[in-house]
This record gives sequence, C-alpha cells and structure tokens, in this order.
Amino acid sequence: MNTNQNNFIWNSDQENIRTIVPGLYEIKVGIFTDRDPRINVYLNNKVILSSVLSSHASGTVSSASTRIGSSESERRSMRGVIRHGKHPAGNVTGWTIVDFIALPARSSLHITYSGGSDAQGFLSLRKL
Repeated sequence: MNTNQNNFIWNSDQENIRTIVPGLYEIKVGIFTDRDPRINVYLNNKVILSSVLSSHASGTVSSASTRIGSSESERRSMRGVIRHGKHPAGNVTGWTIVDFIALPARSSLHITYSGGSDAQGFLSLRKL
C-alpha cells in the first residue's frame, strides 16, 4: 500500500520504488522461507544492504548467520536472534533486515532475492 503517492512512486509491473524527497528513511525487508535467503537492497543500482548468511559465504565466517548447536535447523539471524527452523505449523519465522538509510532526492530502490521458490516477502519504506 502506498501511503504517500506524492513521494513514493511504484507500479505493480515495475521492480523499483522511486522516492522524490531526500532524507532519512526506515527500511524493512522480510522473507519467509525454509531456506537461507540472499537479500540485496539497491539504491540507484548500487548495493547498499545485503544479507550475507553463513551458507552463502565463500571461505569467510559471516556474523550475519551462524549455525548453533548440532541442529541443522537452528540458525542465528543477522541481528543475533536464534531461528529454530522446524515448527508443526510450517514456516512461521522469517529473515528480516531493518535499517535506516539517508536517501538523496529522486532515488530508486529495488530488492533482489535468491532462495527457495516457496518464499513470501514484504518491503516497508517509511520517511522519518
């Protein structure tokens, strides 16, 4: 839902959201899937935020997500929250990015995702 059509420009057939007004924004991205997703947030076609999970890192230890204990289904999220992967109701937890960004005037934002095809997600952008 676009709550400020004078500032946020988005069409359902486009991959990006444009903002008119410069300033500070809160951004939230959430992906609900049973696999570790890779999420990138782009500002004017340059990556500004990424989820670098341990299963995606190549030869480096990631602080974003690490296995804990002996269970394959337990992972620590980017913010240090432990995500227990199996639940009788199905996939009830998601991977999220919550951050604050300073956007220049007439910015273009888009998100890329790679992971399971059964994913659901959301994007929230709020001018502060």
